[in-house]
Amino acid sequence: MRFFVLFTLLLTSSVLNAQDQLFAKAFNNPDHTSITQYFDANLEIVTADANGMYSKQQATQIMKSFFAANPPSNYTQKHKGGSASRSYFEIGELVCGERKFRTYLLYNLVQEKPQIIELRIEIED
Repeated sequence: MRFFVLFTLLLTSSVLNAQDQLFAKAFNNPDHTSITQYFDANLEIVTADANGMYSKQQATQIMKSFFAANPPSNYTQKHKGGSASRSYFEIGELVCGERKFRTYLLYNLVQEKPQIIELRIEIED
């Protein structure tokens, strides 16, 4: 039983570490498809110009517009975690030129691949 618990903890840890690099690479890339490829079929998006539930296709257009207006220069993960319901989150800072944004990602793992179900990108004060 101890082996199973230890194995589960190590597996979860390695999956979360892989996600760290995945989202950092996606946000550091000015091509919006780097992040939108991980969108679920429907997700909640919150930006300065959008707030609501959108289809993957609509959300992709929102992110295309966002990155066109705010080309990313750096992304730093600030905090991450998960819950018993198999949902995970990541909070980060996205720098786009002179502007800084706080990012919040909520995602599920489906066959070891993240599926973003909520994305918030809010201007930091």
